Amino acid sequence: MTFGQMEAVINKLGGYEETLRFLRGELVVSESAKKIDTVNPYTLTINYTRSIEDGIKAGKYDWTNSDITSSHFPSSEVGTKEVSVELVHFGKDMTIEEVLSELDKAGMRPTTLKELLVLGEKYPDLQREFPIIALASVWQNPRGVRRCAYLVRFGSRRDLDWRWVGRRWLGLCRFAAVRK
Repeated sequence: MTFGQMEAVINKLGGYEETLRFLRGELVVSESAKKIDTVNPYTLTINYTRSIEDGIKAGKYDWTNSDITSSHFPSSEVGTKEVSVELVHFGKDMTIEEVLSELDKAGMRPTTLKELLVLGEKYPDLQREFPIIALASVWQNPRGVRRCAYLVRFGSRRDLDWRWVGRRWLGLCRFAAVRK
């Protein structure tokens, strides 16, 4: 276990004293502490000025949904910034409202599409383990259906696709998030 993973466990249990109590068998982990499971942060440098199309090219995806474009997912962010992206796993099916609420309670915000694209570029094999969703960038198509982008695997392919945000997200999904 890395130091970052140990620190995440300690924080999840409520601090050092609570972690020691847990290890001694004196503390039962509450249901609320079990809700958020994160993977140690992936530190990324995001160039928010880079277009979605350039981010897709840099990610070298095997297939990309043609609706994932700069015009459908506009961004007002500019400049370059370093962010630490965590992959949050709830282990159960959830709606977008439930996910956003739990992230907010944990002091996190969902990643943008541009942040997701850099994650896919720098860590291309992650999406082969589980779908990774960016809930901060939502596009509403002409029929009024809201969609967000996610990284997914189909066979050995790495795909960038979108999904209707009104559906429940499967328990195997990971939600890319950043601490506020």
